[in-house]
Amino acid sequence: MKETGFFHSGPQIYCNDLRKHPSFLGMKGFGYTDEHPGLRQTGILRVNCVDCLDRTNTAQFMVGKCALGFQLYALGVVESPILQFDSDAVRIFEELFEAHGDTLALQYGGSQMVHRIRTYRKIAAWTSYSRDIMQTVSRYYSNAFTGQEKYLKTH
Repeated sequence: MKETGFFHSGPQIYCNDLRKHPSFLGMKGFGYTDEHPGLRQTGILRVNCVDCLDRTNTAQFMVGKCALGFQLYALGVVESPILQFDSDAVRIFEELFEAHGDTLALQYGGSQMVHRIRTYRKIAAWTSYSRDIMQTVSRYYSNAFTGQEKYLKTH
Protein backbone atom coordinates (compact mmCIF):
# COMPACT_ATOMS: atom_id res chain seq x y z
CA MET A 1 0.00 0.00 0.00
CA LYS A 2 2.86 2.39 0.76
CA GLU A 3 4.23 1.82 -2.75
CA THR A 4 1.01 1.95 -4.77
CA GLY A 5 -1.24 4.25 -2.76
CA PHE A 6 -4.98 3.78 -3.05
CA PHE A 7 -7.89 5.42 -4.84
CA HIS A 8 -10.09 7.99 -3.11
CA SER A 9 -12.37 10.24 -5.16
CA GLY A 10 -13.06 12.97 -2.62
CA PRO A 11 -11.18 15.72 -0.87
CA GLN A 12 -9.17 14.99 2.24
CA ILE A 13 -11.29 15.14 5.36
CA TYR A 14 -10.25 18.09 7.53
CA CYS A 15 -9.77 16.03 10.72
CA ASN A 16 -7.42 13.65 8.83
CA ASP A 17 -5.45 16.64 7.57
CA LEU A 18 -5.06 17.88 11.15
CA ARG A 19 -4.16 14.52 12.68
CA LYS A 20 -2.36 12.49 10.03
CA HIS A 21 -1.86 8.92 11.15
CA PRO A 22 1.80 7.78 10.98
CA SER A 23 0.78 4.87 8.70
CA PHE A 24 -0.63 7.39 6.23
CA LEU A 25 2.62 9.38 6.00
CA GLY A 26 4.89 8.44 3.12
CA MET A 27 2.05 6.91 1.12
CA LYS A 28 2.87 6.94 -2.58
CA GLY A 29 0.36 7.86 -5.22
CA PHE A 30 -0.65 11.46 -5.42
CA GLY A 31 -3.52 13.74 -4.72
CA TYR A 32 -5.13 15.96 -2.12
CA THR A 33 -4.08 19.08 -4.00
CA ASP A 34 -6.11 21.70 -5.84
CA GLU A 35 -5.41 19.88 -9.13
CA HIS A 36 -6.15 16.44 -7.64
CA PRO A 37 -8.91 16.60 -5.01
CA GLY A 38 -8.72 12.85 -4.30
CA LEU A 39 -5.98 10.24 -4.19
CA ARG A 40 -4.76 8.36 -7.23
CA GLN A 41 -3.43 4.83 -6.99
CA THR A 42 -0.23 4.42 -8.99
CA GLY A 43 0.18 0.65 -9.14
CA ILE A 44 -1.25 -2.74 -8.25
CA LEU A 45 -0.29 -5.49 -5.87
CA ARG A 46 -0.56 -9.08 -7.07
CA VAL A 47 -0.40 -12.12 -4.80
CA ASN A 48 -0.01 -15.71 -5.94
CA CYS A 49 1.03 -18.84 -4.07
CA VAL A 50 1.86 -21.37 -6.77
CA ASP A 51 0.70 -24.45 -4.88
CA CYS A 52 -2.04 -23.25 -2.54
CA LEU A 53 -5.26 -21.36 -3.26
CA ASP A 54 -5.96 -21.07 0.47
CA ARG A 55 -2.71 -19.21 1.16
CA THR A 56 -3.27 -16.97 -1.86
CA ASN A 57 -6.75 -16.13 -0.58
CA THR A 58 -5.41 -15.40 2.92
CA ALA A 59 -2.65 -13.16 1.55
CA GLN A 60 -5.17 -11.29 -0.62
CA PHE A 61 -7.41 -10.90 2.44
CA MET A 62 -4.53 -9.26 4.34
CA VAL A 63 -3.83 -6.87 1.45
CA GLY A 64 -7.54 -6.08 1.20
CA LYS A 65 -7.81 -5.55 4.97
CA CYS A 66 -4.97 -3.04 4.76
CA ALA A 67 -6.59 -1.23 1.81
CA LEU A 68 -9.99 -1.23 3.53
CA GLY A 69 -8.43 0.39 6.60
CA PHE A 70 -6.87 3.19 4.54
CA GLN A 71 -10.09 3.74 2.59
CA LEU A 72 -12.27 3.90 5.71
CA TYR A 73 -9.74 6.28 7.28
CA ALA A 74 -9.78 8.51 4.18
CA LEU A 75 -13.59 8.64 4.37
CA GLY A 76 -13.46 9.58 8.06
CA VAL A 77 -15.26 6.41 9.17
CA VAL A 78 -12.44 5.23 11.47
CA GLU A 79 -9.82 7.12 13.49
CA SER A 80 -6.94 4.88 12.39
CA PRO A 81 -6.20 3.07 9.12
CA ILE A 82 -5.13 0.02 11.14
CA LEU A 83 -8.24 -2.15 11.55
CA GLN A 84 -8.47 -4.67 14.39
CA PHE A 85 -9.32 -8.27 13.48
CA ASP A 86 -12.21 -8.38 15.95
CA SER A 87 -14.03 -5.40 14.39
CA ASP A 88 -17.36 -5.91 12.60
CA ALA A 89 -15.94 -4.54 9.34
CA VAL A 90 -13.07 -7.05 9.32
CA ARG A 91 -15.33 -9.97 10.29
CA ILE A 92 -17.67 -9.18 7.36
CA PHE A 93 -14.67 -8.72 5.06
CA GLU A 94 -13.27 -12.10 6.19
CA GLU A 95 -16.60 -13.83 5.48
CA LEU A 96 -16.62 -12.26 2.01
CA PHE A 97 -13.11 -13.53 1.28
CA GLU A 98 -13.89 -17.01 2.60
CA ALA A 99 -16.98 -17.25 0.37
CA HIS A 100 -14.88 -16.08 -2.58
CA GLY A 101 -12.12 -18.55 -1.66
CA ASP A 102 -14.62 -21.42 -1.48
CA THR A 103 -15.92 -20.56 -4.94
CA LEU A 104 -12.43 -20.53 -6.45
CA ALA A 105 -11.37 -23.68 -4.58
CA LEU A 106 -14.45 -25.55 -5.86
CA GLN A 107 -13.71 -24.34 -9.35
CA TYR A 108 -10.01 -25.26 -9.36
CA GLY A 109 -9.62 -27.94 -6.69
CA GLY A 110 -12.97 -29.69 -6.55
CA SER A 111 -13.66 -28.88 -2.88
CA GLN A 112 -14.08 -25.89 -0.61
CA MET A 113 -11.04 -24.19 0.92
CA VAL A 114 -9.07 -26.56 3.10
CA HIS A 115 -7.76 -23.88 5.48
CA ARG A 116 -9.79 -20.87 6.57
CA ILE A 117 -8.25 -17.47 7.26
CA ARG A 118 -8.67 -18.18 10.99
CA THR A 119 -6.54 -21.31 10.59
CA TYR A 120 -3.62 -19.18 9.41
CA ARG A 121 -4.21 -16.74 12.26
CA LYS A 122 -3.96 -19.68 14.72
CA ILE A 123 -7.29 -18.85 16.41
CA ALA A 124 -9.50 -21.51 14.85
CA ALA A 125 -11.52 -23.76 17.12
CA TRP A 126 -10.62 -27.47 17.23
CA THR A 127 -13.81 -28.29 15.34
CA SER A 128 -12.58 -26.39 12.31
CA TYR A 129 -9.44 -28.55 12.17
CA SER A 130 -11.58 -31.68 11.65
CA ARG A 131 -13.38 -29.81 8.86
CA ASP A 132 -9.98 -28.96 7.34
CA ILE A 133 -9.00 -32.65 7.43
CA MET A 134 -12.24 -33.67 5.69
CA GLN A 135 -11.67 -31.06 2.98
CA THR A 136 -8.09 -32.30 2.51
CA VAL A 137 -9.29 -35.90 2.05
CA SER A 138 -12.05 -34.75 -0.31
CA ARG A 139 -9.62 -32.71 -2.41
CA TYR A 140 -7.10 -35.59 -2.52
CA TYR A 141 -9.80 -38.01 -3.69
CA SER A 142 -11.06 -35.55 -6.29
CA ASN A 143 -7.59 -34.91 -7.67
CA ALA A 144 -6.45 -38.55 -7.53
CA PHE A 145 -9.50 -40.18 -9.07
CA THR A 146 -11.21 -37.51 -11.16
CA GLY A 147 -8.30 -35.22 -12.01
CA GLN A 148 -7.56 -36.93 -15.33
CA GLU A 149 -11.19 -36.60 -16.40
CA LYS A 150 -11.18 -32.87 -15.57
CA TYR A 151 -7.90 -32.43 -17.42
CA LEU A 152 -9.20 -34.11 -20.56
CA LYS A 153 -12.37 -32.00 -20.53
CA THR A 154 -10.44 -28.74 -20.30
CA HIS A 155 -7.61 -29.52 -22.71
